[in-house]
Amino acid sequence: MGNLARDPELRHAPDGKAICEVTICHSEKWKGADGQQKEAVAFVSVVIWGPRGEAFAKHHRKGDRALVEGKLVQDTWTDKATGAKREKLKVHVERWHFCNSKPAGDRPAAAAPAPKRDFEKNNAPVSSEWPDAPVTQPEDDVPF
Repeated sequence: MGNLARDPELRHAPDGKAICEVTICHSEKWKGADGQQKEAVAFVSVVIWGPRGEAFAKHHRKGDRALVEGKLVQDTWTDKATGAKREKLKVHVERWHFCNSKPAGDRPAAAAPAPKRDFEKNNAPVSSEWPDAPVTQPEDDVPF
């Protein structure tokens, strides 16, 4: 799980199959033995094939949070310029999950305003997208 370090790159193989490549940035913070704040950042290369990749590219943008599940694959190739053997560890995604409140394709360019409260209708909060639809609230009485 992490934030996208760049916009997803969608391309197609010669057979027409979609290939979505993206980098996910995962950071971890902790306090060291000396009391100083520490941080480690990892950039993970991710590949999503087929319709899953097309959907991911459609709904995600740089900075969005995403959770991916898959298998680790060590890609190897020969650098055409130098002839050196190269390797890169990638996650080949089997499943992915939204972690933002809304998919990128459905978000406006500017940040959405905070939900409004309509005090004329039972003081219930109202969704900013559908002003006449109150947001459901849990009841105060718990049945156990």
